[in-house]
Amino acid sequence: MVLFVSGIIAVLCWLILLGIVILLSGKVIRPVLAGMEKQKQFITNAGHEMKTPLAIIQSNNDTMALIHGENKYNVHIRTQTKRLNMLMSNLLTLAKLDEAIPLQTETVNISLLTSELLPAYQDVALAHNLSFHVQIEPEVIIRTNKDSFWQMLELLLDNAVKYTPENGTIDLTLKKHGRYIQIVEENTCDPSHEADPERLFERFYRGNLARTQSGDSFGYGIGLSAARAVCENFGGSLKAEYTADDRIRFTAIL
Repeated sequence: MVLFVSGIIAVLCWLILLGIVILLSGKVIRPVLAGMEKQKQFITNAGHEMKTPLAIIQSNNDTMALIHGENKYNVHIRTQTKRLNMLMSNLLTLAKLDEAIPLQTETVNISLLTSELLPAYQDVALAHNLSFHVQIEPEVIIRTNKDSFWQMLELLLDNAVKYTPENGTIDLTLKKHGRYIQIVEENTCDPSHEADPERLFERFYRGNLARTQSGDSFGYGIGLSAARAVCENFGGSLKAEYTADDRIRFTAIL
């Protein structure tokens, strides 16, 4: 009898403590959630607000170049506005995906889409003495958000061009792998790389700036995190691994 009463009292005490914890945790977590929501809203609003002045700066810079001729100042302004535009685009992508808003999907021929994107990056690679090898399986079709998929490819290729040392190689493969689509981007990297490739997906992580092609080309460290967010939004994954001391491979599975 004493044991039964003791058990009842223990259960009641446990339920009372559980209720107190639930009530207190709600009060503690609510300000944190509100702060995160305000942060997302600020990023979204700031990103949209900055698009207009950046477009005006770029337009005025191009006009000045036409009137007075191209010079190093025009080039620097154009480079930095492009970087800021990419930063805003990536921040808006992360903010949108963090809100878990479903993206509209459509049937997309990603083989054709990838082929349309490649020439610009092949030209940049050629300018930096990089070898660019491509293997694209034809007629690979999936249902996805076309703009997001395009952006994910841009981020992977942009990262490869920026961080591949001169005279290095970039290999891009797109193929069906059973029920999945596999996109593999592998490139030469600096031997003194970050030991843990997972750190490359941390937001605003940039590592050693000396690894970039030039001082004007370094990024803000959110491109790969945005690319992974796009993959995960469609139930896929994006992983990185070192295949050799001077080789890194990014594998996206959708």
